[in-house]
Amino acid sequence: MKLTKLAILFLPLITFFAQANKYSVMGVDSDNQVESFFLSIQEDIKSGNIKLLSEKIAYPLNIFTEKEKLQVQSKQQFIANYSQFMTHDLKTALLCQTTNDLRANSNGLRAARGAIWMNLSFIGKPDTFDDELHKKGLDGHMWQLRVTKLSNRKIASMAVQDCEKRVKSAAKN
Repeated sequence: MKLTKLAILFLPLITFFAQANKYSVMGVDSDNQVESFFLSIQEDIKSGNIKLLSEKIAYPLNIFTEKEKLQVQSKQQFIANYSQFMTHDLKTALLCQTTNDLRANSNGLRAARGAIWMNLSFIGKPDTFDDELHKKGLDGHMWQLRVTKLSNRKIASMAVQDCEKRVKSAAKN
């Protein structure tokens, strides 16, 4: 009985520390860096700065559509084909997200129900990978957050529906 009361007493403190590093499961210890990266992606999409957005992509980038899986190999290909895969639903789903909607697991960081995935990517020379592997994290200069997958399948449409429900719910309150 006393143990139960003690556990209930410390539950808020345990919950606080469990949430202190929301993104550590993906190898990042700074919540602020992850959330700033996501907000910068939203800003690039909102402002139409495709060139800047293309610099935040890990190539080859996998893009899943209703009919096929595409692989974008370069910044130039991303910019040239942006309007083909960045559908209205995908844009809306990504712009509607807040940092509270971000979910991290060992596969990376997802937003909009998985319409976008981000992860740490190695940006150094291939022959230095083994030396840099132990430094994985944003404090290592050879690792940076990058978008690793986009999906404009039904996932994006479902994320838009989630957003519409949130807006309606907020309007009622």
